[in-house]
Amino acid sequence: MKWVSHKVITGSIVFAVTGSPVMSVFSALGSVFPDAVEGFPDEANYARWRKNHRQLSHWFFPYLLVFCVLISLAAFQGPVSVTTKEFVRILQGHGDMQIFLLFVSYFSLGALFHIAQDAICGKVTGVTMEE
Repeated sequence: MKWVSHKVITGSIVFAVTGSPVMSVFSALGSVFPDAVEGFPDEANYARWRKNHRQLSHWFFPYLLVFCVLISLAAFQGPVSVTTKEFVRILQGHGDMQIFLLFVSYFSLGALFHIAQDAICGKVTGVTMEE
């Protein structure tokens, strides 16, 4: 899949479920994270990069753990939604910890969506790294 596909699909699903354009954006950004941390191959190293693609960075467990823990911590602090008006307050420097927890948790949710989409379109091996 292309990065734009990951972002559009993830952002659309999160918006359909939450109704929050802010959380949709953070999920869409997180949806390209597993590929972004792998870097970009140059022509000389493409075969090696391709062989190791979709391995450690595509292991779902760390993203799932981060999402579950942070969304739970945010829920303990009260209702878990971020409106566009609250996002503007954050940009002005008046944010709080709950909103930060929500941003990171939805970013992790985006990474989970990425892995699910890759699994539908091809093989995702997870933890193993081969030389």
